[in-house]
Amino acid sequence: MRKLLIIMQKNNINFSKDYILHILMYFFFFSSRIIFTGLMSILLFDKGFSAYTISLVSSISILVSLALVPYLGHLCDKKGPEKVSIFLLLVASISGVAFACSSSLILIITFFSGVMLSINVLHPIIEKKATTTAYSYGSIRIWGTLGHAFGTQIGGICYQHISSESAYILFSFGLMITLFSMRSITKYNTNSPDSHKNIYWGLNGMITKELIAYTAIVFCFYAALDSKNLFITPFFNSVGFSITSTSSLLFAASFFEIPLIIFGNKFINTYSRRKLVTSAIIILLCQLLCYAFFSNQVLLIIITLLSNSFTSMLFIMINLRVISELIDASKQITVLTAISSVRSISAVFGQTLGGKIIDIYSYQFFFMFLILLATLSVILAVSFMDNTPTLKGR
Repeated sequence: MRKLLIIMQKNNINFSKDYILHILMYFFFFSSRIIFTGLMSILLFDKGFSAYTISLVSSISILVSLALVPYLGHLCDKKGPEKVSIFLLLVASISGVAFACSSSLILIITFFSGVMLSINVLHPIIEKKATTTAYSYGSIRIWGTLGHAFGTQIGGICYQHISSESAYILFSFGLMITLFSMRSITKYNTNSPDSHKNIYWGLNGMITKELIAYTAIVFCFYAALDSKNLFITPFFNSVGFSITSTSSLLFAASFFEIPLIIFGNKFINTYSRRKLVTSAIIILLCQLLCYAFFSNQVLLIIITLLSNSFTSMLFIMINLRVISELIDASKQITVLTAISSVRSISAVFGQTLGGKIIDIYSYQFFFMFLILLATLSVILAVSFMDNTPTLKGR
């Protein structure tokens, strides 16, 4: 914490009312998000539903998001993200508690889809907000990471030692704090000297070969990443790790993205889009190769700590940079939510096919399938992404 305060002082950050409101918004949104998604399968298992039914609930929510997320993203660009965000926070807060208290499958599907739709729209909006404040990206986004870690622990504690409903009441409470913070934050001053420090705005807003290729890269990358994340716990269990030790490992890995958040802008705004995208995919490839061909527990722990959360956070930052350069500012929320929909489609593809590969063959073949997807995304990045550095890097 002392080092964090020193970094904030160097970046001229003080705990003003405006900055504290940003802290509350990021901390409680990301803690609420992981409480809801992290406990969903456990809650439904405890209610007596089968694994197939749980996957059905998840799949229907994905289809609902695919249908409505692009429209809501366009509405954000048209009406303003604040109004839409406040409405979605209210929907998610009410639906989350209703989901926990429901026993009917139809109601569970309805409320779960409502929450996931809201989160899928809110996530890119809130990620984007970290790039359009008077503060550096790292000094804002780090509170999201800390909130994620906090939610991972406190959600499980409430669920296990109090009740399942208490965890979702905490989820709702966190979203209400997010809503209060969002309403209270001082509107961003477009004339701020820091307004262009981390962002270089859109080129022309046109659909280009690079944007089409980047969409394909996102599909392949997240099909591999999200499929790996879904099956990482049973994989570690298959090589001798307990569920508790795996959870502790993934919790510890989340803190390895903090240095990236704080110092990432030093290279995110310097190197070309091709180099950035390729580097993120190569890190994922290294992780997948280790999982596919090595069973040494020490090696698996090291590669997981260094790459698991780091890769995901790196691509989130790169995605903001790519979209900000390829798309006009007035259309960026629309495109960011469309990219979120592409990720949802890729999750259905990768996880469904990957699960069948595990059932029929083994985890090694599963990771080889993911390696193939990641390799394809590298080829697309090298072939189509622009290799020109930003203005800062020239």
